[in-house]
Amino acid sequence: MMVIPDNIKAIIVNRLRGNISPEERKALEDWQCQQSVGDEELAEYDKVWEESGNLLSQPHFDIAKAWQCVDQQLKEARVDENAGGRVVRIRRYWRGAAAAAAIILVAAGSWLFFHQTGRQQVTLTKVTADATNKYFRLPDSSLVLLRKGATITYSAAFGHSDRLLTLSGDAFFDVAPYEKIPFRIQTERAVIKVLGTSFVVNNSVNTDRVVVVTGKIMFTDKIKPENKCIVSAKEEISITGHTLEKKNVSDSNYLAWQTGILRFTNTPLKVVVKELSSYYGKTIKLNDTLKTGSVTLTASFGKQPLKEVLEEIAVITGLQYRHQEDSVTIY
Repeated sequence: MMVIPDNIKAIIVNRLRGNISPEERKALEDWQCQQSVGDEELAEYDKVWEESGNLLSQPHFDIAKAWQCVDQQLKEARVDENAGGRVVRIRRYWRGAAAAAAIILVAAGSWLFFHQTGRQQVTLTKVTADATNKYFRLPDSSLVLLRKGATITYSAAFGHSDRLLTLSGDAFFDVAPYEKIPFRIQTERAVIKVLGTSFVVNNSVNTDRVVVVTGKIMFTDKIKPENKCIVSAKEEISITGHTLEKKNVSDSNYLAWQTGILRFTNTPLKVVVKELSSYYGKTIKLNDTLKTGSVTLTASFGKQPLKEVLEEIAVITGLQYRHQEDSVTIY
């Protein structure tokens, strides 16, 4: 049976009741994509919902009656005598029973949520740093700095019954300590759990990376939760595919997008261009000779246009550069 977050359970119930909002539908589709849940799996819930007689629409949710639906499915399950039929029917039986049990849990929890609080749908807050980096405080007083283009999403329960948010892009977090409700961040590949700390999350196309500034975090592969690691201050961890790599922080520029300052000390040029590419959002490459060379750079750049930085690198190293349509090549 699928393990479904509480906010997704409530959205599924709204879907079954026919009053799902466009925002909730988008959140459900994103969750399906992240967890590889197909429409056919959600269809199991539709089927059981129809057979249950739309119990949630009743003014008083009857859990006993809901379980009767499960019992009825158990009674109707028949095992054929031949071996082939036995396997098929047992699988169908357990899948149906699991779906029915799940829908009862979803419906019961959602009935309490809707009828005790009077709310009819999950409210999601989405914050995006559109034009520039964006500072703001979460409901639990944690401080967040979103890098330009980054987005976080969290429910109305944040700071009350949970502290779970979803992040796309890069962000710095200074988390308010509250041991009873751990702070959790979901990215495309990982779940980051903290109690009170500050750290940076880089969420890119192929890799998720966390640099811990103070405190500790638990970093967990979202698809393979047994693949996890504790990361302490001045350490960083990254995940590519399902491979975790933990090491001491050697990158002095992990907060450059926040401070606007880039510092390099005898740094290999291939590392310099990688960090410049990340900071300026433009592809910067070395020609084939420099890729295998030993050229290093010692310099500092403070909130300068890319053209000025390239000019200074050319003066310091004696190299040249050329602009192409969407990239720069140093040679």
